[in-house]
Amino acid sequence: MDLDQWIAKVKGGQHLLEDELQLLCEYVKEILI
Repeated sequence: MDLDQWIAKVKGGQHLLEDELQLLCEYVKEILI
């Protein structure tokens, strides 16, 4: 998982892949719980 790469991708106008979004959601849930 590379958050910096995902941020750069989104800032560049690209979409995250479904798998990347799922990993991101799991990561955020771990932080919040």
